[in-house]
Amino acid sequence: MVSSYVDNLFSCSASAEGAIRILEDAEVFINQRWGHKMKPSSKMVMPVRGSTVNFVPPREWQVVTEFPVLGHIIADNGSTVPCYRQTEKSIWKAYFSNVSSPVLRRASLDLKLRLLTRVCRPPLAYRCSRWPPSKTQCTALNRLQTKLCAAAIRLPRQPHEAAAEYVRRRNAAASRAAAHSGRWSQLWCQRVLAWDRHVQRGHTPNQWSRLLLAHQNADWLETRRQERPGRRPGVRKSAGKPTARWEEGIAFASAPVT
Repeated sequence: MVSSYVDNLFSCSASAEGAIRILEDAEVFINQRWGHKMKPSSKMVMPVRGSTVNFVPPREWQVVTEFPVLGHIIADNGSTVPCYRQTEKSIWKAYFSNVSSPVLRRASLDLKLRLLTRVCRPPLAYRCSRWPPSKTQCTALNRLQTKLCAAAIRLPRQPHEAAAEYVRRRNAAASRAAAHSGRWSQLWCQRVLAWDRHVQRGHTPNQWSRLLLAHQNADWLETRRQERPGRRPGVRKSAGKPTARWEEGIAFASAPVT
């Protein structure tokens, strides 16, 4: 248990050097108390993308752009895309290990679809509560669910049926099956709203998650935009589309377009 605890020890600071010093101090204490040290593969530091501060990591510390935290993947620009991609891999792995196994080759379609929901949805449900949903990602998630249903249905192709017609018929059947079992994008929006309500209740006045949402919130961003009209501050320090903020995800989840 001590080793597991050490692997799940994280720190945040205003500088990368400060975050490293926090963990090194913790490692000294753990080594003196229990004789354990952090594995070299666990010594990772992730500076914020776009930072202009030149940072040279100490020996044994590696600079990364993605950071694993308790089953989630945290990116240096706040994007949830790396975590979504990892979740998608976990979903396909669960599918091939269960629904697509040789033992279930002759199983009924109803059993396969129920098993698909039972084994493929938990990896998503575990991680998606902290992803701000957007129309693009919800569409991608629904498309993934439809692909899984289509693979489980294994609809036979009719004689003399054109390939395009077969694909449309198969996708329509898979889409109906996915809608019947419940769209995963709707599950995502429901869990995000439930998590936001939990955070906003604030069981303790110094709850870190609530304080984090209050730091540079939507009101702060709107003020900054008014100060610099025609340009969103800070979003062009790195290439790519600006990452959706939590408030934007909550607004979308409250009236999702699926």
